[in-house]
Amino acid sequence: MGGGMGRGGGGMGRGRGGGGRQMEQEPVVVRWDSALPVKQALQRNMPKDTDASDGGKASAPADSYIISVTGLRAPHRRRNSDDNDNDSNGTNSAEDSQRRVKDELMISTRLIAKGRDPLSPSEVQLDSAGGTSEVRFIFPKKDPVSLDDKEVDFETRLGAAKVQAKFHPKDMKYKGKLEL
Repeated sequence: MGGGMGRGGGGMGRGRGGGGRQMEQEPVVVRWDSALPVKQALQRNMPKDTDASDGGKASAPADSYIISVTGLRAPHRRRNSDDNDNDSNGTNSAEDSQRRVKDELMISTRLIAKGRDPLSPSEVQLDSAGGTSEVRFIFPKKDPVSLDDKEVDFETRLGAAKVQAKFHPKDMKYKGKLEL
């Protein structure tokens, strides 16, 4: 898992993935999905038969920040010959693996503005439709980001992979107003 840069204002952060072996580098893109210009762009680019209210994605509260990471891959777990597709409780191992990934991401993810307590996600949504993997992190707006914040850092870790992105609120204004 490795490097990749998400660039630009209006919701794209400068992202960096790390960890793993150098040969396995894949691009990682970090995007502030709840930013108004990003939401509008996602709505314009979705199929006409998709619900436009959420950009075609699973719903999140309006009073939340949504940050997505595309290209983050869960570490592959080696299967023992004793492993079955279902455990003794009848739980599908893929569902169990997805739950473990969500739990790890919930614990290791933070949104940090200097001088404030870090925000932890209230929810993590995994989506691997269309051959790409996307993780959506939902953060409560309990202490809203403002233009006074010089930089907001996003950090997450999955296995040995660490992804970091920096967002600059002054670069995320839309029509003269901060729209996150």
